[in-house]
Amino acid sequence: IMKYLSGWEALNIPTENGETADWHPNLYFNKDVKFYDTLDFDLGNIGIKYRYVKALNGYFYVANFARAIADLVYLNQMNDLKNCVNDFLNDEEEVELYNYLKKINKNKNVENFIKFELTKLYFGVNNA
Repeated sequence: IMKYLSGWEALNIPTENGETADWHPNLYFNKDVKFYDTLDFDLGNIGIKYRYVKALNGYFYVANFARAIADLVYLNQMNDLKNCVNDFLNDEEEVELYNYLKKINKNKNVENFIKFELTKLYFGVNNA
């Protein structure tokens, strides 16, 4: 059991390379920060690392971008995720997100997200 940062908060935390998926940190870190619990998901602790979060001036468990999006999809909080794969993720992270979503694909919302946001993976299109 682990409490961790995910969702929009995690998408606004720069990676170790300084990359940020979203660009609204003041919106998410100037209020009560939401923590997630690994018990609430079928993914356990994959995609989560213990890292320093400058905005919170401390160390926390933080979901990577693919895991953060998977958690939002799982919770059906997808309103602002349209085109997020193209906007937020590189090719490797896109495959990682696809694999996470295939593990939690238990409802039509997850299935539709995979179909419309990860179209080439959903239909098995090979770019090679």
